[in-house]
Amino acid sequence: MNRMMAIVERELRKFFRSPALMLMSMMLPLVQLVILGNAFGGKVTRARMGVVDLDHGEQSVKLQEAFQDVEANIRTFYTVPCANEDAARIAVQTGRLDAAVVIPKEYSRRVMSGESPKIGLIVDNSDQFVSGAVETEMQSLVDALNAPLIQPKVVQNITLEVVELYPYIAYMKFLLPVPSRLLCMSRS
Repeated sequence: MNRMMAIVERELRKFFRSPALMLMSMMLPLVQLVILGNAFGGKVTRARMGVVDLDHGEQSVKLQEAFQDVEANIRTFYTVPCANEDAARIAVQTGRLDAAVVIPKEYSRRVMSGESPKIGLIVDNSDQFVSGAVETEMQSLVDALNAPLIQPKVVQNITLEVVELYPYIAYMKFLLPVPSRLLCMSRS
């Protein structure tokens, strides 16, 4: 036990006599924390989101103003106009856009008549971090549109419909063996 304490004492003396060693011992974990913290997390800003406006009505303009508010304040995404839904889908697939919103025809009429209109959101879910941030921001925006400041004459219940380009595949079903009795049942 005395030998071990002597080794510990010797190493501590070396440590406290060397300012460079002390500095590196304290700074290296902080540098790693900063680098790894930025690599595995952070906040999504300036994501490119296409907007396909097939309605061009009053409520559609209100929705685009809400997009501009997000762009100016929170800066999660900025909008890029798209000609049609197919062009937006291709732009998301090729990576030119991170997401796209489709405002359908008759959107303003459905809002004003009290129906439940849907807004389409096309996301590239191969990047879960960006698509999740855009989905969350869009859902909060839709919730804000549904929450009335004053009791309106028209009841709004707008929903967001998310279209994932790459649907989830349950890989576990390929890893598990199928019992032979089930194979016999399916052949007969």
